[in-house]
Amino acid sequence: MTTHHWSRIQESVADPGPIWIDTQHRLLAYGLTLIFKEADIPTQFEPQGASICLRDYSNNQGCPLMRPDLPTLALVKQGTVESELFELIHLEYRGYILADCDVQTLLQSVAAVYRGELWIDPHVMMRYLAPHHSGHLLTSREREVLFYLRRGWTNLQIAKQLAIAPKTVKTHVSAVLYKYGVRKRTELMVGSS
Repeated sequence: MTTHHWSRIQESVADPGPIWIDTQHRLLAYGLTLIFKEADIPTQFEPQGASICLRDYSNNQGCPLMRPDLPTLALVKQGTVESELFELIHLEYRGYILADCDVQTLLQSVAAVYRGELWIDPHVMMRYLAPHHSGHLLTSREREVLFYLRRGWTNLQIAKQLAIAPKTVKTHVSAVLYKYGVRKRTELMVGSS
């Protein structure tokens, strides 16, 4: 996508405004800034006044995701498990792109978010829309429990974190295992897909 193509996209968007580049990595921020500058897309490093956000989720793996305040595109690393991608979709992220994508894909995904569209890998979206093993998607509490399970937390640690009884955690763990069609919690940590 060239600057000319970006100009046509700007015409179709009422106020494209700047992109908030949300990353702790200066080298990544610098590279993204150069790419967007070449395409005449304004950037900034704080949320105030931004129209959309490009969040570096590839380096935020230790924190639970929060619902974004702006239309947000997540930058994820290769090998991000599908359950995390589903979590992004559920939390109303406008989509995700791989951190090693090409420049054209980056610009196309940003343009889609500016237009209010989603940008999601079609294969992952089909798996998201297809029913899980039990025919039901995870509940919000089951997704929270899964988040901590995949990080190796015990039922007691999860119970304390979520302020629920350990027996309730055990019930949620059983439901998650069943819905993913696995027998052991360690199987969720390995692939969870």
